Amino acid sequence: MPAYLSDEWFDEVEASLQASESLQVRCTGLHLSLHQTVAASPLGDVEYSITFSDGTIGLRVGPDARATVSFATSYPTAAAIAAGTITSQEAFQNGDLHVGGNIGELMARLDVLAELDDVLGPLRRNTTFESLPLSAPSTDA
Repeated sequence: MPAYLSDEWFDEVEASLQASESLQVRCTGLHLSLHQTVAASPLGDVEYSITFSDGTIGLRVGPDARATVSFATSYPTAAAIAAGTITSQEAFQNGDLHVGGNIGELMARLDVLAELDDVLGPLRRNTTFESLPLSAPSTDA
């Protein structure tokens, strides 16, 4: 079972994306890049993008200054979303998920996000998540 955000996990994400013919068909004509920044994971800060380009879906680990939409959150929140414990909408409403870029394009493509969630569902069930506190202890004296 791959650990969330590990190289093995990214390999599994990419394999799942490439294997989904329905997602590829849904993305025909679409040009969209979703960038995620996860702060303070067990592996440090991690950035990755999922890119949809006219039916082709790609995964890239690292920064993406040209992303259509960007998401930023802490590891506990990202892990909870990835595990299905909370939704991204709940995290956003709680102020734990920050969204930037072209929000209109994001809202117009909720169908793609729902399909992406379905495609990654089996991986979610086979991923391990390191347990971390929801907030770091204060270092103020």
